[in-house]
Amino acid sequence: MAIEQTPTERLAWECVYQAWEAGSQEEANGFFQDALRLDPDNVEARLWAARSVGERDETKALSMLRDTVTLAERQIGPEAFEELRGEFWGFVETRPYMRARVELARLLVDLCEEQEAIGHFQELLELNPDDNQGLRYELLPLFLFLRRAADARALLSRYPDEASAFFAWGRVLERYQAAGPEAAAAALPAARSENGLAEDYLSERLEIPTELPGYYSPGDENEAILCAELFGLAWLATPGAIEWLRSVGPRP
Repeated sequence: MAIEQTPTERLAWECVYQAWEAGSQEEANGFFQDALRLDPDNVEARLWAARSVGERDETKALSMLRDTVTLAERQIGPEAFEELRGEFWGFVETRPYMRARVELARLLVDLCEEQEAIGHFQELLELNPDDNQGLRYELLPLFLFLRRAADARALLSRYPDEASAFFAWGRVLERYQAAGPEAAAAALPAARSENGLAEDYLSERLEIPTELPGYYSPGDENEAILCAELFGLAWLATPGAIEWLRSVGPRP
């Protein structure tokens, strides 16, 4: 697909590209401001503005993000949503919309509006089942936090070849919620195999550090910390789950 642009709109996008490549946040801010002045409807520049406002006023940022997502939908057009469904991320023109909608969903989570956030994550996965944005890792803990075990199981089944600590430990909790300790125990060896260190953080034997790691490798402690950060609230919200995990004894 191609969205027709005016010369001024193209200049605004040049500013956005320069912002992405800027050597400092201050320099990037300047380019984004230029983009917004040139084209107030530039989705990436509006997204930057919403993030900036969100540092001071999350409610205002929420309104800005809703407006930006609506604007981006209008720019893409209803026909493209039907024609490109299932391969949405494959088109550069759709990505600003997808990034804006993810930002909206994440802010909704921060504001404890999990049900609405789930709807956005689910629709984005329908548009892009390959999940280039990694949204399944954010959706699964939301389902488990709300104790929607059937939805969690459906999401796990949707990616049968997924091999990660995040899905493995999510499956343990899904089994606990859906079928109890014996079913969870059956899923435990696979989770320990993916990353046994995560168990120490999920069971609260170790405390999650205040500063989260910026990267991880499969099986390392950084992955364990990030896994516990993602799923910790879901384990806490499931009566008896953490006590059970502590009771199964130390991992081999």
